[in-house]
Amino acid sequence: MNRHIVATLTVFVLAAATSPPGMAQKLYKWVDKDGKTHYSQTPPADAAASQSKLNVPKQDSPAPQVELTEDGRDPDGNCKTMKCMADQMEADRLEREQGYATQRWRNERLQEKASEERAAKERAAEPKSRLWPK
Repeated sequence: MNRHIVATLTVFVLAAATSPPGMAQKLYKWVDKDGKTHYSQTPPADAAASQSKLNVPKQDSPAPQVELTEDGRDPDGNCKTMKCMADQMEADRLEREQGYATQRWRNERLQEKASEERAAKERAAEPKSRLWPK
């Protein structure tokens, strides 16, 4: 489940990072008669309402470029490219599957051991043949 959240957040971050700053729209803020603050992309219907301009800082320069390794990781070892993230998810999946296979193998060995112990107890509980002296 956590991978789905990370993937979703990654998509939103990439979409936000690649959208040009010129696509920003005006944002209106006003307070109604009950004192409740509203935000919208359209001006308030009541022209007498107080309006204030929100100063949203513009993104004049792009984010600083970080030197990436050949596999798409930053200096801290975090994946920064989609291929790196896909490779990391694949490695995580294979590791999980290996863990599941190991656990299944252990469970099967435990079941076999328990079956052998039950069979030994049943053999021990069987009456001894009267043909052989004690």
